[in-house]
Amino acid sequence: MSNSNPPTQPELGGVISNAYGEHCLFAINRNVFQGTDASTVFRSYFEDSLFEENTFYLIAGTDSGLLYQYIKAQGVPKGSRYMFVELPQVLERLVELVDPEEEIAITTPNDWQECGLTKMDMADYAIQDKLVLLRSLGVVHGHYSEYLPFWRKLREQFDDFHNSYRLGLNNRPFTLRQIENLTENQNPAICLRGAFHGKTAVVLAGGPSLDELLPWVQLHRSNLLVIAVSRISDSLIQVGIQPDISVSVDPYDINMYVSKEMLEFQNGTLLVNEYHLSSNLLSSWGGEKVFLGKRYPWSTPLEQENLPPSIGATVTNSAVCFAVESGVAQIVLGGADFCFGQAGHTHASGSPEHALGPRPMYGDKRVETNAGMMADTIHAFLNSARSIDLQAQDALSRGCRVINPAADAMRLQNVEHLPMAAIQIEPLEMPARDIIAANLPTNDKKQKTRFYKEVLGEVDRILEELRIIKTLSLQALDYNRKFFDKSAPGASMHNNAKLERIEKQFTEKYASTVNFVKHFGLHRLIPVLSQDNQDNEELEESSRLYFQALVDTATILIKVLGRARSRTLSRQEEEKAQPNVPKLLEQWREDQQPGRAIIWAEHHANYINQLPEAQQKELREFQDSFDDSMEKLNQLYLKGIENEGKLEGMNSRAREYFHCQDEEGLLGLLASLEEHPDVELAKPFLPLVKGYLAEIHDTPGEAIEAYQIIRDGPAHIEALMRLFELHTESQDLESALEVLKTLSGISPTYTPMYADMLQASGDVENAVEIYTDYLLNNPDDLNSMMKLGKIYHQYEATEGVEWAMNYILSKDPDNQTAKAMLESLDQSKTIN
Repeated sequence: MSNSNPPTQPELGGVISNAYGEHCLFAINRNVFQGTDASTVFRSYFEDSLFEENTFYLIAGTDSGLLYQYIKAQGVPKGSRYMFVELPQVLERLVELVDPEEEIAITTPNDWQECGLTKMDMADYAIQDKLVLLRSLGVVHGHYSEYLPFWRKLREQFDDFHNSYRLGLNNRPFTLRQIENLTENQNPAICLRGAFHGKTAVVLAGGPSLDELLPWVQLHRSNLLVIAVSRISDSLIQVGIQPDISVSVDPYDINMYVSKEMLEFQNGTLLVNEYHLSSNLLSSWGGEKVFLGKRYPWSTPLEQENLPPSIGATVTNSAVCFAVESGVAQIVLGGADFCFGQAGHTHASGSPEHALGPRPMYGDKRVETNAGMMADTIHAFLNSARSIDLQAQDALSRGCRVINPAADAMRLQNVEHLPMAAIQIEPLEMPARDIIAANLPTNDKKQKTRFYKEVLGEVDRILEELRIIKTLSLQALDYNRKFFDKSAPGASMHNNAKLERIEKQFTEKYASTVNFVKHFGLHRLIPVLSQDNQDNEELEESSRLYFQALVDTATILIKVLGRARSRTLSRQEEEKAQPNVPKLLEQWREDQQPGRAIIWAEHHANYINQLPEAQQKELREFQDSFDDSMEKLNQLYLKGIENEGKLEGMNSRAREYFHCQDEEGLLGLLASLEEHPDVELAKPFLPLVKGYLAEIHDTPGEAIEAYQIIRDGPAHIEALMRLFELHTESQDLESALEVLKTLSGISPTYTPMYADMLQASGDVENAVEIYTDYLLNNPDDLNSMMKLGKIYHQYEATEGVEWAMNYILSKDPDNQTAKAMLESLDQSKTIN
């Protein structure tokens, strides 16, 4: 057996083909397309999510060009765009992707934003919230080691880009909730400003460290202002803690499901909500409540001074914001981790997320914890952490320190890390609940009736102005058409004067309401107002689109405010001694607010007993309706978070930690896999991670034992490649050959390596046979043909050399190595 340097596996290795004539890079897609054609694979994975109209798809990777070809073949939906972001070294291998169409682009990680903004109107899609980021299967699986850092960076860039355009431009869901909540946002939260001067507040969020702090909270309960985010209410119920304040902000319906246990706290807990809280949750709350932000989405002298909404995007930001404004001297954070636990859990016990187990592949960033460890996190958590750090800095300037005793929470510059035993607490003179009650304004039936009357008057005022604005905008459309009418040039000035008079009314008489309309319809107006008009035809069209957008937006708002008016009248009806029950039933059904009906029924039990049986039955049915809606939201929520627990890309993540010698990362993966609820899904990866850890600990024998356990499955190739490396390092070439033989049987991309090593070990006959069989199926692999030719040359098989070199020259006439070898043969023949 001769000494040799064994060949190494190239990162982008060979190209493999399937029975359908499709080709892919094995290093990227492995055997994904071997049993089924690419179109079927893509249809099964993406389903309909890849072909929505008027959508911009930013796709990481191209699946060796097959995903690009699939979308071209299917056709681009109306108004949609596709941009593939691929690594340069991969693009160099994809020679067929040379004809991108106008609606499909291929670019690199450094150029995607410029390409999207300058060539594909990407900003317009971002403004309209029609920008979608997807991963090709190659990036999902992460076999190619460069894809994981590439995906992490692209996702972070995408989030920053998308948020920069959506922020303030796609405020419609928040405004809609604000209008729906006009009757519910009664008491501004400013009434509690400074109410807890010099005291201690604890802010409880849903992170894994919540479990650690709850015993401390129980111990010091009587001297704490306990502020909890609404989604952890179930966890608090399980340990017998009722918060003084529950905070909720999410405008979407799913918030009703994740916060439903908060309704158990209606007697004794104050709800602090952002103005845009989901209306089904807010209307179901029968206890005391105050709101942050503005009541009205338009300018009005009726707007009362209030605490501003939080600068951050999460409920924890809002909770900390309120705590600072309450005047406390220190805020203790619990469950505000902003990263995953070391075992991969994203939330505390008792939450649906925790019940579904660790999610080791969900995180796309690594951050340092208070204990000096590294932990996974996601962009949303990181953004919230940055906002919390800014809030903590502001709190310090106002004499309030922010403390996080959790060792596994993300380390923040302006948040102190202290052990719980070191936290000193200034006692409360009376229970926090009594302090809150003493600062809340009176909210009796008389006060509510007065409030509803004010809201109704304001809604009627805006409705009247909206109708006028719509009428004027319709007139402006007509004047605009006539102004540009070439067949009646004499009427241009006359119609232009009419347009100017309308614009004057918009900017002077109805300025506040017009601004409200524009803000609500900004996603329609931004593309129009940003156009650089160069001729009359373009100017006419942009003017038409502008006034049409005002008409359409005013129409929507008239409908929305009309419902708000009906809702306000219904709230007035609720306060009557003998209300019109059929009208109440109708309103609750239209708003899909069964919780509201349940609360009203609980407070009017005596009156309900006097109603006809049919009406009593209808009221009882609202409980069934509430339960049904919770079950639907439950299924929707679970479906969303179940996807976060998948293990696609585990090989790549483990390999990355191994090559970075990140023992903490590997130990975290091991803990996550050992606790993963799907044992069969996690099982194949356990010996792989254990093998990596053994190599880091310099115990190659243990690593080999771990890798040899893996006989098939998603980690099989990774294990074989590590076995090859370890056997080679220990000069156990016989075992290394056996591994290469197995790899060659899995994929022909490893066959040249196997043949090379056979030849290097002296088994020339088998090496030639394997090379020959391989080249019959891969005739375009000229590099392997050259190697076979050199073997023939080494063993003076002249005919074999001539055949191999002539074949190479037939494919590559300028190949100098082949020419030189043939010349050498000719010279040898001449001498002989």
